[in-house]
Amino acid sequence: MKHKGFVAIAVCLIAVATVISVIGVEDAMGFEMGQTALAAPGRALPEITSVEPDRALNDVNTTITISGSNFIEAAIVYLGETKLEDVTWEDEHTLTVVIPSGWDAGVYDLKVENTPEEVAVLDGAFEVIDVWTAGTIEGGRIDEIVINPQDPNTLYASAYGIGLYRSRDAGESWQFILADGYAEAVSISPVEPNHLYLFAPWQLFHSADEGDNWAPLETQFPVPFNPSAEVPGWRCASSGLSPYAHPEIKGTVFVSVSNHGHFGSGLIKSKNYGLDWLPVIDGLLDDPIDPFINDLAFHPDDPEIIVVGTGLGNLFISNNRGESWEFLSRPIDMAYICKIEFNPFDPDELWIGGDKLAKSINGSYTAWEEVDLPPDHPYGPEETRIFDRFFISPHEEPGWVYWHLIGSLYRSNDRGDTWEIITWNELSHSSIIVESPGNADVVYLGDRFFGIYKSVDGGVTWETKNQGLTATVPEYLRVSPADPSLVYGSVHHTSGIFRGLKYATSWDFLLHADIHIQTMEADPFVPERVFAAGFDTIYRSDDGGETWIATVELDLPEEHKDCVSLFLVLRAHPKLKDTLLAGLMHLCDRDNWDYSDGSIYYSNDGGQSWVLADTPGGMQVVWDLAFDTLDGTIAYAGTTDGFYRSEDTGKTWVRMEGEPGYVYPGRVHSIAVEPDRNSGKEPHIVVMDGSIGAIMVSSNQGEDWDVLFYPSPNDNFEQLIFTPTDPQTLYAASRTGLRYSPDYGETWFRVPGDLGYVLIRALATVKEEDRAILYVATPGGYAARTDTDVMSPVSVGGLRESTTLVHPGVYRYTQTAVYTILATAGDNGSIKPSGEVTVDGGEDQSFTITAENGYQIADVKVDGVSVYPDDVEGGVYTFNEVQENHTIYASFEAIPEQVERYFIPLILN
Repeated sequence: MKHKGFVAIAVCLIAVATVISVIGVEDAMGFEMGQTALAAPGRALPEITSVEPDRALNDVNTTITISGSNFIEAAIVYLGETKLEDVTWEDEHTLTVVIPSGWDAGVYDLKVENTPEEVAVLDGAFEVIDVWTAGTIEGGRIDEIVINPQDPNTLYASAYGIGLYRSRDAGESWQFILADGYAEAVSISPVEPNHLYLFAPWQLFHSADEGDNWAPLETQFPVPFNPSAEVPGWRCASSGLSPYAHPEIKGTVFVSVSNHGHFGSGLIKSKNYGLDWLPVIDGLLDDPIDPFINDLAFHPDDPEIIVVGTGLGNLFISNNRGESWEFLSRPIDMAYICKIEFNPFDPDELWIGGDKLAKSINGSYTAWEEVDLPPDHPYGPEETRIFDRFFISPHEEPGWVYWHLIGSLYRSNDRGDTWEIITWNELSHSSIIVESPGNADVVYLGDRFFGIYKSVDGGVTWETKNQGLTATVPEYLRVSPADPSLVYGSVHHTSGIFRGLKYATSWDFLLHADIHIQTMEADPFVPERVFAAGFDTIYRSDDGGETWIATVELDLPEEHKDCVSLFLVLRAHPKLKDTLLAGLMHLCDRDNWDYSDGSIYYSNDGGQSWVLADTPGGMQVVWDLAFDTLDGTIAYAGTTDGFYRSEDTGKTWVRMEGEPGYVYPGRVHSIAVEPDRNSGKEPHIVVMDGSIGAIMVSSNQGEDWDVLFYPSPNDNFEQLIFTPTDPQTLYAASRTGLRYSPDYGETWFRVPGDLGYVLIRALATVKEEDRAILYVATPGGYAARTDTDVMSPVSVGGLRESTTLVHPGVYRYTQTAVYTILATAGDNGSIKPSGEVTVDGGEDQSFTITAENGYQIADVKVDGVSVYPDDVEGGVYTFNEVQENHTIYASFEAIPEQVERYFIPLILN
């Protein structure tokens, strides 16, 4: 027996030695166990050729497609050093992979591994982008297009409310180069086209390098501002300073004041690029006295001769570069003149536009004839007509004359005797048209809503040219909890809505000729249902805005039937399906619109029918509506004349006697109601009063109020909104940046990054699982940080190197919910961690419960319910994927005394 045992041991020792020797040999040859130097026999190594998309936002899951060759079904994919779990093998050439949210921003390598020896790596293949990411909407309102006369490929386009764009490739693509509100009145020097001048509220700017850099110019006008002066020319499109670079003399520029602004009036001239100015009004203050210059034109053959048109309808002429002026005439008794332009082929023919359109019929510009209007055009009331947008082609005689009339574009080649209409998009609204120098077939058209169109065949066919022209910024944003990835935006008076897909990373415009949007709302229960309101009509779409149903045209009371009724707000109840409210302005007196009548309508059938709510007499414009989250029957209304409350979901309303308007008169512009939460006080209502620089806070549903003033008098909050998290955050859209408050408005902070320092136009928020998503619309601007407030080109006297140019767009920020678990323990034991433990939404949190010597766990209660011993393993309890606040309490008891028992053996004989 012993011999066999020794034999077995010897065999084992020999086997071990053999293994060791093999390992040693393999080590010497550079191999490891299980590793091969080549791919499996008959199989090629994998290869990655492309990744689409090649970038993702780090706050949402993103599916990518990896293209290449020789992928096996069991292939593993790594982003950087991290293995990705959700990988789908399509075929040997294609893998689809989900990049989960939460990655740090940066550029990562991508690796596909068939086996540890069969690997493909694509360096720098994928970029992860941080939060506060933008999705731009191309297009926008274009008021002016200016072309470099020496380089037709260089164009400038001013976008209303946004700034200035430049194209270097004949309009094929655009670059945002200047942000300052209402950049307009762009003038380019014909003799030095690298020099530009423009007006951007509230200052004149000059660039000597084609718009790369700008410097402010100090201007002072010779005639003081007279607020009592009644000047009909205020109706003209221009709204500030208008520069006119001399066509032949370098550095010489004239500037007038359009619209009789607070600058004063008159005409000034600089001979050194705007560094110094001289008044040139000799003769403008004679009889008639008329220093209100709305436009200026240089004679095409002799630039010594200059003609100006005024706000009182007068023409003056200078034959000495503006040193002195003579009165010419008041053509066809015009009330005001907005635009003047010489016919380049016949300088004796001067065209003028204002409340009428006319042209001279003699070389002294004293005899005139009115231009015939195109037939069958809806001009509107005669007292409101403005004919200030026309353009005379500089090309072949007799030259085209283009004329914009209330959205329609007309063209004449017989000097206005007959007209033809030019169409390019049935929903578009023309604002400006220019021809390319040297090529009459290349025409650019600026649209009031949809950006820039280009024609290369003289206006026969048109193409949209909006790449990089990000000048559309929604005035309203809406998102539904039923589908947080769908975002809707609207711009006043636009025929349709903007729809943001994939969490606003891409946008499309959904046209509808019969809709003129004032406001909109997304249904909280139906993912693709959205409501839009036009003039006294509410529409509903059940397919995300693709098609619309005119749900109802409101039956207005007699006193409002002859007024212009505008919807300013639509609100859907967040908990009661098919319950909606609508707030209106009834514009019966156009000179007193801010204090017009207001009314509220309600619907209980998903917008199919609407009923006029019972409101107290004297209710004025309804600016905002909201539903209470604690009591679903309560609703709130903010109006020009105060704060109202309803206790029957909006059917009847009362003005709250304790509301802040009684003490601090002024409109209630925005209402924010704190969303549901799991602990703490009753929901707060936060009301913004748009006239006193403060917000009002109520914790008892509008009965009583505390007044909290803005952090800065310049903030001018426009919208307040709570994020649906616990704890909540209150955000405010302001003219000086996006602010947030963690304590119901007591203290305010700027959000990190550039959005804390630029104008914010609209906000929307939604909850998705364990996070809140905040959408922010901004026209962009200069984010320049100071200790006191935002800096702009006007306030700092120039653009500094520290400023950041923020692009317009809809930005998205994801805020992960943070929950609190209160962990406590009784005597004779402990729980770790203990106290208030914060946990990010969706994360796990474990607690270890330990009894002291001589004691044991008696019970563990979670949210008051015992979970011991079934859910406590080894003294550890784990909260999985935390989605709300919790409590956990552990109690202990003494270990029962052990009774020792002695056994006495019984010995039997």
